[in-house]
Amino acid sequence: MTRKAKAEHASGYTVLLVDDNPDYLQATRLLLEREGHNVLTATNGQEALGILPGQRVDLVLLDYFMPGMTGEQVVAELRRFDPFVQVILQTGYASEQHPRELLQRLDVQGLLRQDRRARAALAVAPRWGSKAARAAGVMRKIRRGVQIILDKTPRSLPPDAGRRARLPES
Repeated sequence: MTRKAKAEHASGYTVLLVDDNPDYLQATRLLLEREGHNVLTATNGQEALGILPGQRVDLVLLDYFMPGMTGEQVVAELRRFDPFVQVILQTGYASEQHPRELLQRLDVQGLLRQDRRARAALAVAPRWGSKAARAAGVMRKIRRGVQIILDKTPRSLPPDAGRRARLPES
């Protein structure tokens, strides 16, 4: 039985795949496309940072160790202009840093090893990463709507109505 070259239906998710290894980049791009995702690729951090501001990207699959800029440096730059995009770091090396600490410090959604066992996780990662990104987007829209309502509420309310509310920043 032969494998399908393309998914029957597009997932609607766009994934930016960033890796300096051209063989891994090609194989992973094909795997993600077969799952129905739109895949953009970059071979280094600077290239990825050039793509991100002009594209709607649901998930960034980012190599941690790359020449020029590490994945950590890319995430730091990325968070300056898009604090909400979902990021999963990938590495083929055992990290000296504890994964949980790294995930919290960088505010990324996951860490995947680049090995054969990761293929199954890699196939589903764009779906859960993209769903989380869309949920965060809905929450931002709701927050803006509530803030508009609060901004239009008259400042002089009856004494028992309490003080004018402001939503806390997140």
